[in-house]
Amino acid sequence: MALFRFSLHHDDKPVTKANIDKTRFKFGNLLIFACFFLYTSSMAAKGVFAAELKYIVDLWSLEYSKASMANTFYFVGYGAVQIILFFIMSKINLNKYLAITVPFAAITTALIGISTNIYHIWIYFGLSGVFQAAIYCGCNYALTQNLPTTMLTKANKFMNIGYATGSVVAYGMCAFCIGFDAWRVPYFVIGSIFMVSLVCFLIIIKKAKRFSHINEIMDKHEKSESVVSKKTADNENDPLFVIKSKKSASLFYVIDLMLAFLITSLFYGVMSYITSLLVDVHHLSQDVSIYVSILAPVTIAIGPMMVISTCDTHKDFIKQGIIFSIVLIPIIVLLALFYDVNVFLALGLSIVYVVIANGVKAIVLSVMTFRMRKQINSASYSAISNAIASISAGVTPTVIGAVIDSRGWSTVYWVLFGIIILIIISLVIIDILVRKDYRKRHRLNNKEKI
Repeated sequence: MALFRFSLHHDDKPVTKANIDKTRFKFGNLLIFACFFLYTSSMAAKGVFAAELKYIVDLWSLEYSKASMANTFYFVGYGAVQIILFFIMSKINLNKYLAITVPFAAITTALIGISTNIYHIWIYFGLSGVFQAAIYCGCNYALTQNLPTTMLTKANKFMNIGYATGSVVAYGMCAFCIGFDAWRVPYFVIGSIFMVSLVCFLIIIKKAKRFSHINEIMDKHEKSESVVSKKTADNENDPLFVIKSKKSASLFYVIDLMLAFLITSLFYGVMSYITSLLVDVHHLSQDVSIYVSILAPVTIAIGPMMVISTCDTHKDFIKQGIIFSIVLIPIIVLLALFYDVNVFLALGLSIVYVVIANGVKAIVLSVMTFRMRKQINSASYSAISNAIASISAGVTPTVIGAVIDSRGWSTVYWVLFGIIILIIISLVIIDILVRKDYRKRHRLNNKEKI
């Protein structure tokens, strides 16, 4: 038992293995909550404008493409800074970076509430994106570096609930406030919540980091005693594919980032315009349409939960991406054909679509971050993949808005259908190549053993 006697306190009082486990898992759960709270706050800050887009369009007599430029400025700034972070990640302290930038994100979010025209929102929302850029990769890095291995799947799931939770908060608050013509209030409230979440994160990460080295020792011991589940050990020790060189790493990132852009466009192509579909096509009132639209962010967490659980069971996460992408095909075809027939049919199809699309998106942005943490820097990978996804999330609503203005709603869904087909073809080719390499690697390993 000497292995498990560590000095964790100022009085150098030794503690037992049971006490260590209890304490490190306690701080592990606190860290998951802190990262979830901070990420949820950022998603709520982003979601307010999406929830109020139609209201602002009508309030200031704007075209969708012009109003949606605020999204473009947010996501392009958000993504551009993440690309920079990808190259300097090893040279900065992410926690200090968050401590400096997140307060500015909170302030610029609140400033949107005093805007008097769309140009002000372009500026404030764009700056908010710049200052929020390190939150997602910072949280993922904190989790992968400071949690016991057995808690990583739980952390992954909570981080994927963050978007849904933040969106529910944003949509619910906006629907309530718009009912009283107080559309500015949510920006002030969420800006304040943002600050609270940062303080919470900084306090807990400082305490949780004390256990990072202990987690490494305990993980190694647990693996040697087969305490860690077989599927977790298999995924850690026998990855689906191996990045062997700088050339293979470059190829991996090029392919991965292309798919991140396309897959993200599938999600935001529908998610960003559910409220507008209900108002423009089915003639619901502004506040009612936002309340109804809450169903989308409430349910979208189901997609990542489903996909993460499936990928946790099966090693081949590429195959899971193919399966879930194929499921999207009949849904988007039905939307293209029947989006204007019935409000309940349109809403139901839209919700099912964004649930599945969000699950596919989680494979690229989340599953691979945690699954490949031994081969790549999780913070760097999160930064660059989320950067490209963010650029897609910024460009897609503007492009979709322009298509709606010029060609109508049906054309949008057929464009997304084409993107789904392209993604499936790409994934099938990648899966064939990865399987071939996987079999070759195993044959070589078997020969070495012989």
